[in-house]
Amino acid sequence: LKENQKVILSNPGNGAWIKLNEEVYEIINGYVMNDGQYNNTFFDDFNNEDKEYLKKVINIIQKIGIVDFMSEDCIKRADFAITSLCNLKCKHCCNSVMENNKEPASGEIISVLNKLHKAGINRLCLTGGEPLLRDDFSKIALTAKGLFVKLDLMTNGTLISKDNVAFFCNNFNSINISVDGYDSYSCEKIRGEGVFGKVVNAINLLHENNYNNILLSAVINSYNDTGKFYELCDSLKVTPILRRYAPEGRGLENEKELSFENKKNDVHNKVR
Repeated sequence: LKENQKVILSNPGNGAWIKLNEEVYEIINGYVMNDGQYNNTFFDDFNNEDKEYLKKVINIIQKIGIVDFMSEDCIKRADFAITSLCNLKCKHCCNSVMENNKEPASGEIISVLNKLHKAGINRLCLTGGEPLLRDDFSKIALTAKGLFVKLDLMTNGTLISKDNVAFFCNNFNSINISVDGYDSYSCEKIRGEGVFGKVVNAINLLHENNYNNILLSAVINSYNDTGKFYELCDSLKVTPILRRYAPEGRGLENEKELSFENKKNDVHNKVR
């Protein structure tokens, strides 16, 4: 997206984005067109400060998956749903189609982790359902930490407490918490009573333990608003992520109420 000499680059697969000045974008685009190869001439026209800034931006767009200079056949990151169980009944949830699935045994999950490692995955995200519901979650997380370069967590945040917050801070490179709103009303119309307060409490606990790589995600719907969601993320000092709606499970059942179709243009056209 381009507007007022600003450019937003986004990854529609995970909702991550970065905003650049158009001049910087043109420089970065030239770098990408050169297949991302550092060479002796590409940065010669820039001073040392600018060189470092450009390299930092390039690193970010690689990290959030906007460009990948590796082979297209080489998958390096994976999300692993280790359970279909969840303690919430979110109205928009597509994973609800898996609620009656048989839960995998601990040994089966460890086996998959080893196969992912052998396949060359270096960054893994543990998700679900709600992954923290598993009694063997700590064992799974520690096994994964020993296999992968980076380990992430996707959770609804309601089970993070003073008793376990240190474990998450010590073992995960990033923690992605779903909120799907910007205040108690908008969140709880989707995710249930009391959820918004628990999410904010979890974020505060993480910050109190000097953990700052926190992402807050939302699927925009009739109860939500992108601008107010961004304001919430700014106030909580977290990274905002907008996610795509998937018309499956309860998401399909509640599609008319949540008016996802009416919000598509808002999500794609909004420039922060």
